[in-house]
Amino acid sequence: MPFTTFQGAFTSGELAPSLTARIDLAKYSQGCRTLRNFLVQPHGGATKRPGFLMLEKLPGAAALLPFTFNCNQAYVLVFGDKWLRIATAQGMLLNAEGGVLEIASPYTLEQAQGLSFAQSGDVLFLACSGVVPHKLKRLAHDKWEFEAMSFKAPLSPAQWVKTAVTSVSGYNLAYGGGELFRRDLNYGTYGEEYYSYSPVQQDLYAQASSSYMVTNIQFVNGARKSDGSVSYPQLTTPYHYVVTAINDKGKESEASVPAHITGPASNNWQAGDYVQLSWQAVPGAVEYCVYKGCFGGSAGYAATTSNLYWNDYNTAALSTQTPPKWTDPFPDNDYPAVVGFFEQRLVFASSPKRPQTIWLSRSGDYENFSASSPLQADDSIELTIAGNEVSRMNWLVALRSLILGAEGMEWELSSSEGPFTAKSARVTPQSYRGSASLPALVVGNTVLHITRSGREVRDLKYDFGSDSYGGTDRTILAAHLFEGRHIKQWCFQPAPHGIIWLVRDDGMLLGMTFQAEHDVCAWHRHDTDGRFHGVCSVPGGRNDRLFCVVERDENFYLEVLAESADGVYLDSALRYSGPATREIGGLEHLEGKEVGLAARRANGFMAAEAPRRVTNGRIQLDAPAEDVTVGLIYQADLETMPVELSGEGGVSLGRKKHINAVNIIFKDTITARAGGNFTRMEDLRWRSAEAYGQGLEPFSGSKRVVLGEGPQNSATLCIRSEGPLPMTVLALLPELEVK
Repeated sequence: MPFTTFQGAFTSGELAPSLTARIDLAKYSQGCRTLRNFLVQPHGGATKRPGFLMLEKLPGAAALLPFTFNCNQAYVLVFGDKWLRIATAQGMLLNAEGGVLEIASPYTLEQAQGLSFAQSGDVLFLACSGVVPHKLKRLAHDKWEFEAMSFKAPLSPAQWVKTAVTSVSGYNLAYGGGELFRRDLNYGTYGEEYYSYSPVQQDLYAQASSSYMVTNIQFVNGARKSDGSVSYPQLTTPYHYVVTAINDKGKESEASVPAHITGPASNNWQAGDYVQLSWQAVPGAVEYCVYKGCFGGSAGYAATTSNLYWNDYNTAALSTQTPPKWTDPFPDNDYPAVVGFFEQRLVFASSPKRPQTIWLSRSGDYENFSASSPLQADDSIELTIAGNEVSRMNWLVALRSLILGAEGMEWELSSSEGPFTAKSARVTPQSYRGSASLPALVVGNTVLHITRSGREVRDLKYDFGSDSYGGTDRTILAAHLFEGRHIKQWCFQPAPHGIIWLVRDDGMLLGMTFQAEHDVCAWHRHDTDGRFHGVCSVPGGRNDRLFCVVERDENFYLEVLAESADGVYLDSALRYSGPATREIGGLEHLEGKEVGLAARRANGFMAAEAPRRVTNGRIQLDAPAEDVTVGLIYQADLETMPVELSGEGGVSLGRKKHINAVNIIFKDTITARAGGNFTRMEDLRWRSAEAYGQGLEPFSGSKRVVLGEGPQNSATLCIRSEGPLPMTVLALLPELEVK
């Protein structure tokens, strides 16, 4: 007797042939043997993918990167060999002359395909192994520029004012109280050094033999005795001072060369004595910091001033705050391969000579990699990971901590205690799967990465029980899609269906509908008349838009996946909307190819016309139309897993069976074919009240199809869409008879 089975969802996606006998798996009943050019909707349905609209013919192969300022201002960066073009879903950006805007790029095509990127507002930070990091800045909608990053101090160091001083043979001269003194070195009872001062006659000073430039730093002996005479100090302590310049953004230069002077001990200064400093103005500086040290120790913070001079009245320096030390973190062109952000710091990782080193900028100052001594909480960080093997890092993702993906393992950079600072940074291993040289994706709070084999997608998610990151293999049920292949590029398109798109090395486009919270992980594959080379997704209003680089007949095109509301189900398509016409031009990119077309009829619905060949970039329509889409035809195929029964009487696996008929529940569908295999299919009847020549109204409901297949060990159900029209399958109810 026949039994009616039910498949109400396709959220297991296309399953591997090796799972044909695994009817015990819960995901078996929601899987398919074939899902070609179908998208799996998160709530269960399978819908024919929209077509790709042609945006622009490219000069050559290209790599795609997203540039997202906000949901309403998003661009796709099209990197070629030393050139960059910029696109939106509406087309390419144009220059002032009306041509396509093209900018000289510092990257070759091979380098562009491996770029790591991180965005902050209108600035995109770019890293490529062995190439100086760059910033791509959007100055206006049609004005963009590259800027090589510099890791030098933003201002020049201050220079001391120099004064011409006359040397008098045999005398060490000093100023004090407006008078000139001779300074003599003396020794105390226990051999201690001290200076004594005596006035110098002006005529002796006038007999100077030579003059030279010295730093204008002087000890001013302003102390007076009760009778008004000078109270001479004992100058026994060597002091040194450095000055840094600060610009209007609060960025500090490196320290000046030190200026030295001998003064009283800190507990022996007299009222009125001070050390006078003066320096030259630094272009761009708005204020200056003075640091003070003694006996050769580190100089600590003493004062901030907007003047070009400062007087030290025995100021106590803050030894815990020292001038920044600027050093090039990437000497000898040893530039990093990975860039990102974490805890308000710009992060670089993995240079050619130091593959396991991480560099983090000062907090809140992305291009400042200076440090202090002693170490400050907001100082830059340079950290080299110690591991069993030397593994290059390929990606980093900031979540509750910084997750790093290396070739051999995955690491977590976090704080050993309290807030993350230069003093509390620590690195701990999380897993030993290894990662390929492709960026990781973040879906919600889950990290997805490709293992170093290039053919396995795994997730990483924090587990409170183990206090570590762990995950699962998301390709295990569809491993046949990756056998002998590897993934070249991938991206995540959050809306409308939450799909991860991957480009395989043979040009096949794979999709994975992914919603971890609902246990949805459904693979589907997509092909076209050509090869896919790159993918990228950016926001486009309510939904996100998928862009692809497609190679067709040795030419490269930038194309964008149409939205379902567009009603486009042709690839490399162009759409005409205007006065009624019987001729469509501008099809040079499809020259000589057989194309499909869909035209909107008088009743407002789309109707497919017979395919025709493009000649001289044009085609003729059967009748005038105001809304026409022309492009390459593609098929959408859905085949279920073998339909089986399992119950008290056993299982049907291995027994003769056949499907007598099937009820298919459609939504917004125009035309479909169904059968027990793809070589013998039945056309479903669609036209009801529509007049001949008018477009068909999209159908939602159930259609019953009687199949003519005989008994066989494995019975499946196949559905195909061949025309440029929509199809969505919600459920299948096969009537199965087991012998």
